[in-house]
Amino acid sequence: MIKIFILTYTCFILIACGNEARVDYNKEPYQALREVLGHGGIENPDACDDKVQHITASRDSVLGKMVHQYSLHVNRTYKDGDRCNGDYSRQRCETSVQGTSPAWMKGYKGMTFTYAWKLFLDKDFKQSGKFCHLHQIKLDGGNVGTPNLTLTARDAMQL
Repeated sequence: MIKIFILTYTCFILIACGNEARVDYNKEPYQALREVLGHGGIENPDACDDKVQHITASRDSVLGKMVHQYSLHVNRTYKDGDRCNGDYSRQRCETSVQGTSPAWMKGYKGMTFTYAWKLFLDKDFKQSGKFCHLHQIKLDGGNVGTPNLTLTARDAMQL
């Protein structure tokens, strides 16, 4: 299986209304993320056919500290699907604020948020020919129209 999508996150911080969330990168990734985001905050294909973890922790040699790696897989006969629902038109490995997240993480009119993180793409990263969103900020529920912010990788040869 070829890893084609590796994002490395370190120093994820979310600050709002005097509250601050910091992920503990020395803990098991799923436990650390659930402690910050709640139990519904991770969406990935872990329970699908390959049954591997798509969020792992490793020590980054450049930063000299622990980071999380988000991975998706594809080869000629297999690729990760979207949430194990049989949809192979897209892949998903993400963390987000959900209903189980602390109330202060949910944005409402008049609130101000600060997001801080470092994002690195593996040198062998290959994005999809369709679309490849690296980060999004969406309105409540995620299904209420266009995201407020989207960082998308594009292949310059396909533009």
